Amino acid sequence: MPKKKNTASSLNKEKFLIIGAGNMGIAVIKSLFNHRISSKKIVVIEKNQSSELKKLKRSNNFEIKNSIDKVNNLYQPTITLIAVKPNQLKTLKGLDKDNKLLREKLKRNKKNLFLISCPYWGKSVKPKKKI
Repeated sequence: MPKKKNTASSLNKEKFLIIGAGNMGIAVIKSLFNHRISSKKIVVIEKNQSSELKKLKRSNNFEIKNSIDKVNNLYQPTITLIAVKPNQLKTLKGLDKDNKLLREKLKRNKKNLFLISCPYWGKSVKPKKKI
């Protein structure tokens, strides 16, 4: 019987670019550290750093940038995670001057691009029809 691949050990080979570090992004970052992913393999882009994100950085020493322009061109992520709410997708353009760098990074990494988005986060939802 073939051996099952250990997901945590296979993630150790990856480099992560995480765009957005709200509740969802921070949960992913914590999970990566819980699985012993090196802080050198994680770069986060977040314009408005929360106190929780700053605390996480102090204890794990990973890179946080406020713009994709600031990410070293030599850093080539193998997995890009966009962890933003749907209404924030349009503001991704604000992460670099003319949106070219963001498109470039995403094009290079389109096979391993993930979008995590919660459309009704923090809102009460009423069904359109009664069942």
